[in-house]
Amino acid sequence: TSRLLQIARLDRDEVKPYFEPTNMAELVTDLADQYAERWPDRKFSLTKEVTTAPVLADAELLRLAVRQLLDNACKYSQPGSAIKIGIELQHEVVTVRVWNHGKPVASRDRAKIFERFYRGTDSRDLAPGSGLGLYVARKIAKAHGGTLEIESEENGKGNAFRFTIPVESIDSDHAGGAEPG
Repeated sequence: TSRLLQIARLDRDEVKPYFEPTNMAELVTDLADQYAERWPDRKFSLTKEVTTAPVLADAELLRLAVRQLLDNACKYSQPGSAIKIGIELQHEVVTVRVWNHGKPVASRDRAKIFERFYRGTDSRDLAPGSGLGLYVARKIAKAHGGTLEIESEENGKGNAFRFTIPVESIDSDHAGGAEPG
């Protein structure tokens, strides 16, 4: 319930992150472990190219965004199917990729999938939802100077969502909620 209220608030408001040093690799690892316990009928795998991925970010907002990607991966895949989570750090950008072996997002829906209240034509009957999760997750990515994109595969091998945020220098000027600069 609290997450739904948070999503609703972020839908209405401008996202204003509270920036603090955050290890994105630890955050994603913790969430992957939680989801593996919560969804034991899915085959989770985590690939970490790094053990530490220091970013200046709002950890709670990042958790919300990654949770949304993991929720979708679980809701739109079948029991027994694979869900892959990857994290890498390249060229001063942290990338989190969440892939599932569900039905690919149709090409006609890809351009709209991040719009407020939009639900893909094929997904409406598969799982309940409001059409706000990906919209809010993208708002969170943008508020951190990052992106959220879909890498859907038409050949029936599933969907991957790529969440990226830049690595910001962490110094005393940015600690405690100041805007990164």
